[in-house]
Amino acid sequence: LDLQQKLPEGGYLRACIGCGLSDYSPIGNGLFGGLACFRETKTAYRAVSTKTGLFAIWDSLTEFVQETYVCPEFERRRPGAGYRG
Repeated sequence: LDLQQKLPEGGYLRACIGCGLSDYSPIGNGLFGGLACFRETKTAYRAVSTKTGLFAIWDSLTEFVQETYVCPEFERRRPGAGYRG
């Protein structure tokens, strides 16, 4: 995200697009609002590091959300973590 890169060091966007519990479908999605949230299956999602792994847990997603949404369970996505890293 270009906007994210322009924030001061240590700053980050607090929205689902930057959450460590969200991901896009591994087959692609061209629509805004197609971000999958895995907040109810955190442990399984955190263990995913490949496309195959994401397919394996895909049916356990909590709901689809808009990228700008943010829930009380937001976790900052850390670089290199999970499938989307």
